[in-house]
Amino acid sequence: MRDRLFARWTLPVNVLAAMALLMLAGCTPTIPPDTLDPVEADVELRTFNAINQLRADNGLPPLVRNGAVDAVARAHSADMLTRDFFDHENPEGDTVQDRLLAGGVTTMTSMGENIAFASGFPDPVEVTVQGWVDSPGHLANILHPDWTHSGMGVARNGSTFYFTQVFVVFPAPPKSAWHDSFRQTALEWMGLLHALVTGE
Repeated sequence: MRDRLFARWTLPVNVLAAMALLMLAGCTPTIPPDTLDPVEADVELRTFNAINQLRADNGLPPLVRNGAVDAVARAHSADMLTRDFFDHENPEGDTVQDRLLAGGVTTMTSMGENIAFASGFPDPVEVTVQGWVDSPGHLANILHPDWTHSGMGVARNGSTFYFTQVFVVFPAPPKSAWHDSFRQTALEWMGLLHALVTGE
């Protein structure tokens, strides 16, 4: 069979809180990490690391891998493989945003997605990453400076691989008043202990 590579990307999408509330129904199937095919797990890890290396080479911070986003990405790759389609929307019309929300990933403020299909290649990771690099849209997603986290999902049948990488922005958690108060109290106790021990 002839080697084939196909790839698609979506533009970053900002999430509106009202839309998030409307789209929480449904459930995305997840694949527990301990049931992952070792080949798929290796391909996922090598692809994720290659993407982070590209970001580092361009002066960008690494993406943090997120298990919940991994599960959404894996489910989409498995769905494309099982139902023989290749698109950011499944046959029911669910988008990456729909799938994230259904999978319980509700705190992101922006998201994007790269997908790829590679069949018959000795190293599907190398050809997929290079295909994404050679595509302006995919590369823009990879090098988007705002992304903070990502999930990678791979599904395969023999030498045919489906890839999904989902990029998200999670807001930084706000510092709580409790945290600041606890820190101040701890410092005061340390000072008191020092005074008791040293007599100062």
